[in-house]
Amino acid sequence: MGDKWKGNFNLSLEETQIRLKQGSRQAELGLRTDPVDGYGQWRELGGMKELKLTEELRKLLIASNHCSTADPSMQQLNCVYIGGRIVLATNHTVLFMGVSKNESKIRIPFPVGVIPLLGEGLVKAVSIEDNLVILDCGCGYIQGTVSAIAEKDFPKRKIFDQVKRGRSWPLIAKIPAVRLTKMMTRLANYLVGMKREDWVLRLEFEDNKLRALVRIRQGVFEERMNVEGLKKEAQVEWPLELVQPVLEYMGENAETVRVRVDEEKKTPYLVSGAGVDLIVGRRE
Repeated sequence: MGDKWKGNFNLSLEETQIRLKQGSRQAELGLRTDPVDGYGQWRELGGMKELKLTEELRKLLIASNHCSTADPSMQQLNCVYIGGRIVLATNHTVLFMGVSKNESKIRIPFPVGVIPLLGEGLVKAVSIEDNLVILDCGCGYIQGTVSAIAEKDFPKRKIFDQVKRGRSWPLIAKIPAVRLTKMMTRLANYLVGMKREDWVLRLEFEDNKLRALVRIRQGVFEERMNVEGLKKEAQVEWPLELVQPVLEYMGENAETVRVRVDEEKKTPYLVSGAGVDLIVGRRE
């Protein structure tokens, strides 16, 4: 350390100041007691309602978050809705409905801004107070605001009714979930760095085979796999960036993924597996 080294730094905290010492050197820093604009006040989380964040619910929230939107012009959709065993999300392009094994007593439009943090291994618990969702990270907390507009106008009934209709549509195929997930992941990796509007996946079902294509200006990425018991020939287009995270959840928790489609023009597709139903709007 050298002859002039004064020893280690020692830090002590008192009621009104922080004292920093190193050998004979000392510095005292006063603590500000009046509130600072833009910063919230520290609060104890003990008396708040707790949302039981099971591993299953955590993964459902992360998967469904890709089906929501943070667009401020659609504040009623700036959330993933949790109610009982149901998890709901939509951005008008896709509708997501997932069913958890465990029932939550809390019903809340969970704000989209804090959901990505649930996948970072930071969050120890989730508390609810009034219009706040508070993520307890052990050393501190992060809070998100529940949208009053989402509480009032989130389209729960519309999602329930659409999924109910979708479950009655003709079945195209049952696809092995793990193989489909790996295929989607490879195609998504090919597209890293490409414009999001190019992330359009085309699926062609024909002769007991599934052909998956993504077309970009520079060429075409294509993958194929066999599909046993193909019910009918069909062509499907999906927004890969929205569908892939949901398919990854299905691949971890289901053996097969079911694809259904209505014969009528302009109706969407239904993708189901692992207690999740995903409605994908048909492109014009």
